Parts: sequence; C-alpha cells; structure tokens
Amino acid sequence: PFIYEHAPVKVEGCQACHTPHGSTNPKLLTRNTIKFLCLECHSNAPGIPDTDGTGIGTGTPSFHDINNPRYANCTVCHFEIHGSNKDPFYR
Repeated sequence: PFIYEHAPVKVEGCQACHTPHGSTNPKLLTRNTIKFLCLECHSNAPGIPDTDGTGIGTGTPSFHDINNPRYANCTVCHFEIHGSNKDPFYR
C-alpha cells in the first residue's frame, strides 16, 4: 500500500497494464510502447474524473505535448508508477 496509489493498481490490479501469462512486450506490458499504455487512460479527453482521490484529473497536463520526444516515455519522470509515499505524481 502507498499513500498515493495509482488507481488502476488499486482497482484492477496488475492486469490493468501487465499480461500475467506472457507477452512479447517488455515487463509483460499490454502495449509495446509505454506512452500508448499510459494514454489509454491518461488522455486529454474531457470528462475523465479524478479517480485516485488526489484532486488531479487523469488527463495529461497541458505542458505535456505528447508529440515532443521529451514526453515519449512517461516513466522517465514518473518512475514510481505503481504508487508513491512521497509524491502524488509518482516521481
């Protein structure tokens, strides 16, 4: 348990992002590119509510231009992706 839990881990468990019985993707992920896995839930679609209780919506911030290579791999900055005891943004 973490103070700031990533909602899919808490609600759906590992299978929200991982294929438990094998995958050709790194770390048994359901997608081969981290960015596309994250964007399945963290898109800028209107109306997506705050699902983890942090007061932060699930969309990407406006300064995250997903076409910019700097934001191509979400886990470079958000490396505590399963949860954090220090930072609600999983850094």
